[in-house]
Amino acid sequence: MTPGRRSFRFAPRSLRDSDRRPAPAPEASGLYEKFELHVDLKASYTNPFDPDQIDLWAEFTSPSGKPWRVCGFYNPSSWSSLWMVRFAPTETGTWNYVVKVKDSNGVAEGGRGRFEAATSAITDS
Repeated sequence: MTPGRRSFRFAPRSLRDSDRRPAPAPEASGLYEKFELHVDLKASYTNPFDPDQIDLWAEFTSPSGKPWRVCGFYNPSSWSSLWMVRFAPTETGTWNYVVKVKDSNGVAEGGRGRFEAATSAITDS
């Protein structure tokens, strides 16, 4: 898997405590570089562009504790996943995140993880 990219399955209607797995070992991403989540989402909606029907987001927490809410998006041209979240870390260190979705059945949480942000070519120049 490419550094800075994570793929996982997410089925909001069927999440149970037994579906939650410990976060895998941290992945790496460069400071101010793209960190991308690919989400295999099973939810109830007819229009993926209507946030009243389906709303996907990730909540990132920086190493200093600052929270960030980043909206996800539907990408019909992607061959690896139709739902994605893109983020660029602004601090070096360990970032934590959780992916959430809201549909007609309510709000569900899944896809917890973490990654390491380190200095990069962008910050070294």
